[in-house]
Amino acid sequence: MVERYVFIRLQESSAGERDRIVQEFIAALAAVPEIVDFAVGTPADEHARAAWDISIRVRLASVADLEPFRVHPAHRRAVDEVLKPHLHVIKAWNFQALSSQTLSSQTLNSQTRSGGSSAHSDSK
Repeated sequence: MVERYVFIRLQESSAGERDRIVQEFIAALAAVPEIVDFAVGTPADEHARAAWDISIRVRLASVADLEPFRVHPAHRRAVDEVLKPHLHVIKAWNFQALSSQTLSSQTLNSQTRSGGSSAHSDSK
């Protein structure tokens, strides 16, 4: 699983466009078949508000899905036509993601292979 995190700062003159841009991105991301899940957010507190206007988290099945996602026409239109005219700063990073389900499954598999479910051993 790959998660792409994007943080966007709009130009000061475009602050009133934030809600429209958010809605356009929600519609665009919903149209991209490579996306497993996504969230588009706005700052929840003063610290976030001081730095960013919009956050986007996109979950993809694999690194191989990044390029088809990036060039998808709905995504390109949202970036090039909706966002870029209002953009001041954008930062984006991709991470390999482990979910709690993945970690639980790995732990269960590890315990099954080792023959036990106890995290300690008694050696008296």
